[in-house]
Amino acid sequence: MSYMILDMIPVAFDADEVMTRMRLPADDPDLRRSVTRLVELAQQVARPQALYGVRFVEGRGEDWLEIGGVTFTSRVLRQNLETVERVFPYVATCGKELEEVDLPADDFLAPYIMDTIKAQALAAALSHLFAHLREKYALGKTSRMNPGSLPDWPITQQVPLFSLFGDVEGLIGVRLTDSYLMFPVKSVSGLLFPTEVTFESCQLCRREVCAGRRAAFDPEMAQRYGV
Repeated sequence: MSYMILDMIPVAFDADEVMTRMRLPADDPDLRRSVTRLVELAQQVARPQALYGVRFVEGRGEDWLEIGGVTFTSRVLRQNLETVERVFPYVATCGKELEEVDLPADDFLAPYIMDTIKAQALAAALSHLFAHLREKYALGKTSRMNPGSLPDWPITQQVPLFSLFGDVEGLIGVRLTDSYLMFPVKSVSGLLFPTEVTFESCQLCRREVCAGRRAAFDPEMAQRYGV
């Protein structure tokens, strides 16, 4: 079973950026002290990681695909990979080290500050992973899909995705819970694939309020995909 682990991923945390993301007043000395303390601690221990593989589409049905010997069920994924032969499954994470940080018991904001820091570490892991893939495999335009991002490709599809790698927890410390969520929570799994037309799952999502939205809902695209 072939895979590659990226674990020398650079990440630099910045107290001002954390405060901006959290919309905290920059001139509050107590808040700045709390943020700075956790940023410095995170910088010492953070180890974001990513795991990926190269797999091939081996079979197609009306609403399913076989990738690397594993069956995935999704009409949208099937349509997106209509002419694609090679895909890149991946799992990226902020790293278990940030989950193990002892937070100050007297600081009620500490969990929220650390959550923002973890999100930055995950973003660094994803950015590093995608840049690595595009350079190593000379990829042009790419898109990606993530289990659970659409009803058509539910979160239960984490199981076949993880099975492409085997022991993901042993490899990079990410495990699936009984409800198919990932732990550490700031982790992302998905399939990256070459495409001529940029695709974002958000374009097919009707949820009006979503902090993670990357593109506006596209009713014409939703009709085209039949979702």
